[in-house]
Amino acid sequence: MASNIQEIIDSIQHPDEAWTRDSYLKEGISAIEANELREKWLFHLSKDEIDLLSHAADNVLKQSEQYLETFLLSLAAVELETNKLLKDEGNSLVEKIRFISREKVLRGQGFAIIKRIPVELWHQAKVAAAYLILSRLVGPLRPQNKAGHTLGHVADLGLSSDNPNVRVYQTKERQTFHTDSSDIVGLLCIRPAKEGGISAVVSTPAIFERIKETRSDLLPSLLKPLAADRRGEIPPGGQPYFMIPVFSIYEGYLSCIYQRQYLDSSQRFPDAPRQTSVDVEALNYFDSLCNDPSMQFSMRLEPGDIQLLNNHSTLHDRSAFIDYPEPSLRRHLLRTWIAPEEGVRPLPPIFAQRYGTVEPGKRGGVGLVDQIPVAYWDLSPILQEVKLET
Repeated sequence: MASNIQEIIDSIQHPDEAWTRDSYLKEGISAIEANELREKWLFHLSKDEIDLLSHAADNVLKQSEQYLETFLLSLAAVELETNKLLKDEGNSLVEKIRFISREKVLRGQGFAIIKRIPVELWHQAKVAAAYLILSRLVGPLRPQNKAGHTLGHVADLGLSSDNPNVRVYQTKERQTFHTDSSDIVGLLCIRPAKEGGISAVVSTPAIFERIKETRSDLLPSLLKPLAADRRGEIPPGGQPYFMIPVFSIYEGYLSCIYQRQYLDSSQRFPDAPRQTSVDVEALNYFDSLCNDPSMQFSMRLEPGDIQLLNNHSTLHDRSAFIDYPEPSLRRHLLRTWIAPEEGVRPLPPIFAQRYGTVEPGKRGGVGLVDQIPVAYWDLSPILQEVKLET
């Protein structure tokens, strides 16, 4: 077993840029002050690019019948307007988004921030339409839950992760370091929290290398399939959990899929394979490295900021937060799960348990039979769904 593990480890080509916070920043210098780092991950949309996006978003609203009453945006219109932009040769918006997503997110450091959509000037429906178009320029959008939502709303819905069918992003709790079920996850900040809600990122290759250097005896537990809870979103004929390794090495690429709460809550199912004491030790050590400040890069998303993350080469966290009492001021982010058709890494077949398929452009998301993709621009329908379920 040990020799096989070593052969697998030796096969890694490290196509990603493994980084730690200390590899970029001098002690005592904040990320905002580190100009050399800002050039790697911070990008701005020009006035002309915002105007292009504004025009396309307005067209989506015109084609979304009664969107003010239904809260629904036409995904067909999003597709149409995206294709118009893609066919416009020399379009700087398309070129910029392609460069950021392919060279910085799918390769490079695995994350980027794009400033910024004027959320304070536009109606929220237009903000949502613009964000869907920008995300679609990166790649096809994937459903994020069993209801088929392609536009997620990250907000405190008054729920608790103690409920095994609740996902942590629906609460105000700390999320802990995790990956989402797509090649790229995008977040657009509409409003930040009163306190907290800070975003943090760690590098998968950096975590793997640290474990290899310091506790290589734990790697077998992280390279074997472990049970992960589906949190009630079960495909037809499937089990309420799936089996997947924390680390997968396939065709020279190191990829990670991880959500500690879901690994632990899988143990509620009697037929789920039990975590051994060594497995628990390995997961605890993995968490301790993610929580090491020297391994992290933290940022506060401001209104209009867009964050793009590679789920295979990074893990991300969000700190617990305190919200404003007024509903109109409460923390609210829009989320997309994106499956680029080009420039993506090959994924091992075992990922199909969670991703549905490993085919680029179609993989990822929570895909269920007869699921109709929808995009609500407002939080109201989601709150109603939660009310009906609880």
